[in-house]
Amino acid sequence: MAIANRLQVKYNQVCSKYQGYFTKPVYKFIRQVIYGILKARHVHLSMIAKSLNETISLKKTCERLSRQLGRKDLADEMSAAHIRENRQAFRSKEYWIVDPTDISKVYAEAMEGLGGVWDGSRGSQGRGYWVVNVTGVSPKDGSISLMYSELFSLEHESEKSESENSKILSAVGRLRQGLGISRTVVMDRGGDRRVILEAFLKNKQYFIIRQRGDRNIFNGRERVSVSKEAGGINCIYSRTVMKIRHGKRRLTKFTGGAVRVQLPKEHGEGCFSDPLWLVRLTRKEGRAESWYLCRIKAENEERAFETVIEGYGCRWKIEEVHRQIKTDYHLESVQLQRYVALKNFNVLFWAAMNFIYQHLDKLAVDLIQFCEEKLSYRPSIYDITGFVYYKLSRAVHLLFYRLRLNDLSCHCTRVSIGGQLFLPFL
Repeated sequence: MAIANRLQVKYNQVCSKYQGYFTKPVYKFIRQVIYGILKARHVHLSMIAKSLNETISLKKTCERLSRQLGRKDLADEMSAAHIRENRQAFRSKEYWIVDPTDISKVYAEAMEGLGGVWDGSRGSQGRGYWVVNVTGVSPKDGSISLMYSELFSLEHESEKSESENSKILSAVGRLRQGLGISRTVVMDRGGDRRVILEAFLKNKQYFIIRQRGDRNIFNGRERVSVSKEAGGINCIYSRTVMKIRHGKRRLTKFTGGAVRVQLPKEHGEGCFSDPLWLVRLTRKEGRAESWYLCRIKAENEERAFETVIEGYGCRWKIEEVHRQIKTDYHLESVQLQRYVALKNFNVLFWAAMNFIYQHLDKLAVDLIQFCEEKLSYRPSIYDITGFVYYKLSRAVHLLFYRLRLNDLSCHCTRVSIGGQLFLPFL
């Protein structure tokens, strides 16, 4: 079977999973928007509509898509369906990488819900929207799943008393509930917040959170700062890690150690009963170091050191994901004036990106090798097995332009259980 036909079959198989959760018009809309994003490699509604090649006028297609994007609760319904229908793949991931990011809108004025965000690329305060993203990573095979995403504006949702902390905890809670399991949450220094730490301890959530260094902990004798306690940890363990960047292998040697600590309560005496690990990592012969507060399954110091190396080593992948989707799909160019439409579109966009990252693993090599445009330039296996998602998005874009989105007939009956719709054969 030609690679273009195999891609079309895979797309139909993936999209058909959502058919039982929505009415026929809504399902058609979801399928078309995801297809349009992948084909156009853009987030402008006009470009998505144009890529559908419908017989009606482009204006009418845009109006229909815009009307469907305004559906109330579509984001929540699509997120729940996305988690349920990818349940097996999501459950296989060992680490949940949680990272708040932003969509910067420097010149926008009429978009609803615009608020203050930190624009990392400019290094200054700007206007836009916050997004909490969760990716699942399995270090054994390097697979990535885009599990959950929520766009929000704190200014727009101020009446609900929402905060960035509540959005992060809600994301983890929805995954725990939807998957029926929990995995180790990995966060950068932005997750070093007492509200998050206390909630994770209360819910018995495993986590690895990089520390800023100013937090007080209890070492069994007294309260001390993380930086002071970590400074006394002997770096007796070492491990050399290979990373592949731009098709080249790079070796980095880490040394470190670990010690048992507890988190003191904010008010009054005492500490939380759960024992934690404080792990110190150094590299560049001790010239660079970092500290991690963890609740992990580790029986001794060496195992705690190894777990942090493995778990936090996966965190860079979500940074690569953000960079790739903002570069290839122009995410920050989204132009939707209604806040509910932005939230709905963000969830559909995340589902489209999950098609690239999760569902094309078995087709990746063929898509890169047999695409009509040369995508691999180095005679190296790492050029087609590393972070190949830039090449995959280009290959899908080119192949979809040779195809038309045909109507998918799926003869199945939707059943309602507890107010939710399910497919009987799932």
